[in-house]
Amino acid sequence: FKQNQQQPSASYRAVAQAIIAEGPGPPPQGLSLAIALSRHLMSAPTRTGGPIQSSLDDTYRRITQKGHGYCADFTRVFSGLAVAAGLPVMR
Repeated sequence: FKQNQQQPSASYRAVAQAIIAEGPGPPPQGLSLAIALSRHLMSAPTRTGGPIQSSLDDTYRRITQKGHGYCADFTRVFSGLAVAAGLPVMR
């Protein structure tokens, strides 16, 4: 596998930093950070499914605000947030 080396967007860095800073106690790392990112993505009150097929920023917005998205959409956004949070992502 190759490690993803693309730089995350400024908006993804901001979201990742907000997720890291929101919990009590020390910042999450490793598995705890991955779980925090996943919980953030699942925060929409309902999930309706359906492919998004859009930019990462639009996909993130539609997942977290409207509950849209297929598993591939969640995977792409999770990977982007993980890279922005400093977690290694393999592709």
